[in-house]
Amino acid sequence: MQMSSFKTKLPKLHKINSSIKMSGPSTSVEEFSKVLQGSKRVLALCGAGLSASSGLDTFRGAGGMWRNHEAVTLATPQAFERDPGLVWLFYSYRRHKALQAKPNPGHYALTELSKKMPGFLTITQNVDGLSISLDLKFCVGKEGS
Repeated sequence: MQMSSFKTKLPKLHKINSSIKMSGPSTSVEEFSKVLQGSKRVLALCGAGLSASSGLDTFRGAGGMWRNHEAVTLATPQAFERDPGLVWLFYSYRRHKALQAKPNPGHYALTELSKKMPGFLTITQNVDGLSISLDLKFCVGKEGS
């Protein structure tokens, strides 16, 4: 297929807010606030880092769970067949930590945005229950991909 015919088959995309000009990544809170206020739809992609401030270990980060164990030794049916006690211990530890954890300022900020912006959605892999406990609006919530 030629590129010109490929382009004509693409659906027309919604126009992005052209009043906001950004030259590249920025760490400016003021710029982020302007972009956020000018947005009608926002999608927050969240992972284990969101709950790290609540005391929950991440999987791949510094000190993460997969730094000390290979995922295949704990998170597969084969691992359970080999050593069910170790697998139960691992998941019991995670459950215990999640039940003790409390939402952190990041969870509260996302919840407030979802209440104030009808077009705000969150996609997360977290199953710690911290965002759900705050009634955060989700489109997906699944651990482990």
